[in-house]
Order: sequence, then C-alpha cells, then structure tokens
Amino acid sequence: MGGRGTYSTGQEPEQKYHAVGEIDGVKILEPIDGKQWRLPEENHSSHAYILLHPDGTFHQYREYNEDHTARFDIDYHPAKKELGTGRQPILHIHEYHMKNGFWERGPARFMTEEEYTTYKRYFVNVPEGAYLP
Repeated sequence: MGGRGTYSTGQEPEQKYHAVGEIDGVKILEPIDGKQWRLPEENHSSHAYILLHPDGTFHQYREYNEDHTARFDIDYHPAKKELGTGRQPILHIHEYHMKNGFWERGPARFMTEEEYTTYKRYFVNVPEGAYLP
C-alpha cells in the first residue's frame, strides 16, 4: 500500500498504512504515522479500503477500478463549501475522472438512497439517514 506508480517503476513502495481489521470483507486501514488520514491512491491487493476516525466512527470508503486506481470515495465529514451542509457531517461521494492524463478527484455530491443502501454496512457509528441534505 504505497504511492502512485511505484510498482510500475519496479520500486518497493514505502508502507504508509497497516490493516487493523475488516468490515464485511473490506480491510480497515490505519496510517502508520497517525497523520495520513486519506486512503491510498491506488491498491494492489483489495477492491476497497475503509478508514475510521480514531474514535471508531466511519471516515472514508474508497473503491478501486480494475487497474488499481481510485474509482470513488464515500466520505463522512462536513461538506459546507461543496454541499452547503454547514458543520454537520454528511455522507457524500467524490468520483475520480481522468483529466489531462491524470486521475482527478471530482467535487462532492450527495449520495442516492440506492448508494446509501448498498454501502451502509460500512458506516460504523454514522446516524441513519446521514446522507440526506
């Protein structure tokens, strides 16, 4: 679980995360240095990862494409600038798109009810309906 492109150049990536458990078959990662509170940009062993806040509450779910690049993130935090939710944390999605040869994280959008139903098993300690504006 290292940085983008290290495997393609034959370099062994520096380990920045370790697995501390799993939810329904998806590994829960924790940053080794306690500072990197984003999931890896690419993966080599799983189709998705989960990151929890230190108190055990869901923070982020990232799903990956077949080429190991990030497909989308589901985040749980205030999205006051992008979605106008103020200080209240809300579940929302960021999709990744190719732009000028690079993967770029798109703007936040509200989750659909179908998306919430599909992924809610990962939302530890998140109140029911936390995806609604």
